[in-house]
This record gives sequence, structure tokens and C-alpha cells, in this order.
Amino acid sequence: MSMRQRREVRALLRAMSRDAASMRKERLRFIDLDDAAYADELELRYRVLREPLGMTRDEVVFPFEGESLHLVAEDDDGRVIGCVLFHPESATAGRLFQMAVHAD
Repeated sequence: MSMRQRREVRALLRAMSRDAASMRKERLRFIDLDDAAYADELELRYRVLREPLGMTRDEVVFPFEGESLHLVAEDDDGRVIGCVLFHPESATAGRLFQMAVHAD
């Protein structure tokens, strides 16, 4: 995926997140792997998606983490309460992975 196409996908997802965010108190934002919220995202993915299946924390991280867009939902206290990865697979398509929402 070219940089231009990646920017276009980010812009579209940002517009969608702004629309969704206006309907609730949670804040949606994109994060990078060096963001402090990334560790919270991994923990949420582990607790919701992997731990119930008896998997380890090491099985949460995908090889394409750095190439994916990470969208997190945070509550008023900045706690990550939801997340999803968008992994581009071509110039015009991609897949959502690891969608998780905190039970509370």
C-alpha cells in the first residue's frame, strides 16, 4: 500500500471515529506501537481474546503489528476499553483483526 493510500485510509477511519465519538463519551484515537496505550491495547486483546482460549500473552502480537492501523477507544480516565487493528492487504482493501471491547 502506498503512503498516499495509507493516508487516505487513515483519513477515512478518522472521519468515522469522529462521527462515532460524537455519539458517546469515549474517545477514539489512532495509536502507534510506541504509544503508552499500546501496552494497554495488548493487555485488552489478551484478556478478551486470548486468555479465554488458554493462550499466552506472547500469542497476542501479530507479525504485522507495525504495518497495521491501531484504533483504540478510551474512557474518560484514559483507560483503553476497546480496540481494533486494520491491516491493509492491497491498495484498496484490508482486514480488521483483534477487535476487543472491555466487558464493563
